Amino acid sequence: MDDPEIFVFDADGRLRVAAMSGGVHCHVPDRTLIGRLNVPEAVADISWGGAKLNRLFIAAETSPRPVVMSATGAHPSGPGRRPRAGPAA
Repeated sequence: MDDPEIFVFDADGRLRVAAMSGGVHCHVPDRTLIGRLNVPEAVADISWGGAKLNRLFIAAETSPRPVVMSATGAHPSGPGRRPRAGPAA
């Protein structure tokens, strides 16, 4: 595996890693590799997005490659976490 450049978590705590020429790897919390997205170009960056956080935006060597996923991205406050409610009005 090439040296990973960037990573993101999904809502279930799985780690997605941009592995350059190795595509995008998915690991469970115990570090076991459970899947790969093969990308025909080197992957420089990945990010979750879309209205449902179910699109994985892959910045490849010459073009962006959005992929609709069955998983959703982690909320910005962390994997599987939701922001705390504000003070009661």
